[in-house]
Amino acid sequence: ARLAALARTKGEGCFAYAAPEMFPPPPFLESAAKLSPVQEQTTKVDSFSFGILLCELMMEEEPDGDARKKMQQIEAFNRKWPRFRAIVTACVRDDPAERPSMDAIISKISLQ
Repeated sequence: ARLAALARTKGEGCFAYAAPEMFPPPPFLESAAKLSPVQEQTTKVDSFSFGILLCELMMEEEPDGDARKKMQQIEAFNRKWPRFRAIVTACVRDDPAERPSMDAIISKISLQ
């Protein structure tokens, strides 16, 4: 509970670490009309950023702001560091409801 109070993100940060729900969908997507412009922030944006940050630290490479390149970096990370694959994959899911909480991430890392 104390961690959740400290971990709450306020405002947008660096694009390379930002969760997809932080930005409106591009107008060229067919599904854009069905999607809300920008979803309300939850602590799950921090889970997404942590997944990107973990990749950056372990790969010694800065994340790319381009979504396609970001996913390529994550795939390379998963090949190089398979033991963290499940954590990173869960953290960078598009749907915030499917991402683990930071408490769950810490527990998983502690067990590894």
